[in-house]
Amino acid sequence: MKTIKPTLLKPGDRIGIVTPSGPIVAHRKYLEEGIKNLEDMGFKVVLGKHVFEKKGYMAGSDEERAEDLNNMFRDPDIKAILCSRGGEVAMRLLPLIDYGLIQQNPKIFLGMSDITVLLNAIHAKTGLITFHGPSTAWGINCSPWGYKGMEPYSKAYFLKALTQHKPIGRIEPKSKWRVLRNGKARGRLLGGNLDSIEKISGTEYEPDWRGAILFFEELDESVEEMDRDLMPLKLRGVLGKISGMVIGHLEDCVENEKEEKEFEEMVKGITKEYDFPILKIEEFGHHEINITLPLGIEVGLNGDEFSLLESAVTGGDYCE
Repeated sequence: MKTIKPTLLKPGDRIGIVTPSGPIVAHRKYLEEGIKNLEDMGFKVVLGKHVFEKKGYMAGSDEERAEDLNNMFRDPDIKAILCSRGGEVAMRLLPLIDYGLIQQNPKIFLGMSDITVLLNAIHAKTGLITFHGPSTAWGINCSPWGYKGMEPYSKAYFLKALTQHKPIGRIEPKSKWRVLRNGKARGRLLGGNLDSIEKISGTEYEPDWRGAILFFEELDESVEEMDRDLMPLKLRGVLGKISGMVIGHLEDCVENEKEEKEFEEMVKGITKEYDFPILKIEEFGHHEINITLPLGIEVGLNGDEFSLLESAVTGGDYCE
């Protein structure tokens, strides 16, 4: 399928906020702080009609959540769509999304965690470059971690990804990176939350993994549970198709050096039949440090270097 790139963001552009999975109403303050940070960057913010709905563990009915997402793509005044948070039920929207509408009205769509299923499904069905990046309530708002505004390193990569049409190039490390398997590879970047990737594996919403660089992060799962998520990807042939792997932050998963070693040995054991490079970094995931990564662009791995080799958006530049 032909790749479609959205138009970059410029000062004064309108950003739509949607809540496609779990409810945000109990954390309204965090969302409002995230909105203020977007406005401080020069953007205008428009809320979806059902952003603050709550139906048990969902942010409104499936139809209401899908309506907000489809309407944001339909509205010509909205230039980007950001998610307020993740959750557990974004997958229920997959049959309700108007993929033809999205293909005809491509624009930036960004989220993380459970939103991984939407990022990959939209890319698989339409060819649109989507963006794995910070949620508006936790990430664009970093007050839970003691920041006034967005964490600076993450903000810089957020703006580089969304507001300039030139490739970002080499990601500058903020942590100590570990090479689990040395090597060199190039491919399209695909992935997100590990548990969410596994859930769409084998469905019509799964992306084409051939030659891809798989990236993943995780929240609150043991090494045993991450083993459970990786093995289906191996059994379904995903790991036999990819050309490289980048592992991000594992929040509340690997708590000490013993568990860290256990995790690394698990990953190397599951992938022992393959020779693709594996790099472990901390710069994306459920934390205040969370750079924006475009799904579907060409990236490169070379030992301990990770580079975004292709622009994710089209148009002229704006970068704060």
